[in-house]
Amino acid sequence: MTKKEQNPLVGSWDLVSFEIHRKNGKTHLPFGKNARGLLIFTASGRVTANLSQNGRMEIKSGDMMDATHEEMATSFRGYISYFGTYEYFANSQTVMHHVTGSLFPNWIGDTLKRNVKLDGNRLELITEPTLYGSEEITAVVVWEKIS
Repeated sequence: MTKKEQNPLVGSWDLVSFEIHRKNGKTHLPFGKNARGLLIFTASGRVTANLSQNGRMEIKSGDMMDATHEEMATSFRGYISYFGTYEYFANSQTVMHHVTGSLFPNWIGDTLKRNVKLDGNRLELITEPTLYGSEEITAVVVWEKIS
């Protein structure tokens, strides 16, 4: 994409759905029907993505540094968050997220490829096959542009 072309990803996006597609053809909603999320692409090439299971268990002590192992595990499993830079390739309909910080530390320093489908104010990002819950899956995340 040349600098003259407008980048259709730039802006803020609300989560519509987060689906896991298994090899056996079954679809799963890992964060339920009411998952929440925010995705932001800036014109300067920054990205941040946050997906959250709605109604996550609160930390009983009220102190995030005093959570039990169970509370931490439950909280971690119900949230995906990362930030970094990105490159959008209009010709191949892909976006590369270069992760500089993440709740999942294994992504730090990695590049996450997403296949892009744009339809008006709807953006569908599709992962490459990835390990999730001890199986290889493809995630399909649908967003709606809010600004």
